[in-house]
Amino acid sequence: MPDVDVGSVVRVARSSLPTPRRALYYGGLASLAAFSVIDWPVAVAIGIGTEIARREAIHQPQRRAIEA
Repeated sequence: MPDVDVGSVVRVARSSLPTPRRALYYGGLASLAAFSVIDWPVAVAIGIGTEIARREAIHQPQRRAIEA
């Protein structure tokens, strides 16, 4: 791997990881499901809904700019 820039590999790896705040949120959600505070299908639905809403919020300004 002599042609691979280590800095670019690190940047790609970091961009794939969730932020510490999101990791804590999903970890807490998993803990609630693991200790049967909420059922695991509910935890999955909450997690998926949260991720969809987050991605929608990120892409919303881009859509408005394209429509203008």
